[in-house]
Amino acid sequence: MLLILWAALFIAPPSLFLDLPGLDDRPTGPCAFPFIYQGESYSTCKTDKKGGKLWCSLTSNYDEDRQWRYCDPSEHRPCTFPFIFENNAYFACTREGAGDNALWCATTDDYDRDTKWKVCALEGRRS
Repeated sequence: MLLILWAALFIAPPSLFLDLPGLDDRPTGPCAFPFIYQGESYSTCKTDKKGGKLWCSLTSNYDEDRQWRYCDPSEHRPCTFPFIFENNAYFACTREGAGDNALWCATTDDYDRDTKWKVCALEGRRS
């Protein structure tokens, strides 16, 4: 148990050291982008200061809800804002161009160039 706690201290985001939930009760779910952490907005996973692992908030405001998880390297990349689609800049998920009217975002800064995208999580802010 001590080894697990020691490891958690070196891989968790710094502000989580005192409130780190147990390994069995850590929340799960999709990352919510963008999210607020220490008063700043993030549209991608954030690197913790100790271990360099990527993490994200599970709600739009980590500062209030303190729900988080590590980003899985096998997952699609998170949304990148702003992104370019059909020569327009988007600062939030959009339905433009989606045949099924689903919210989506680009995972690079220029969809027109890279054509990389993902469906937006329901928890994230949308336009």
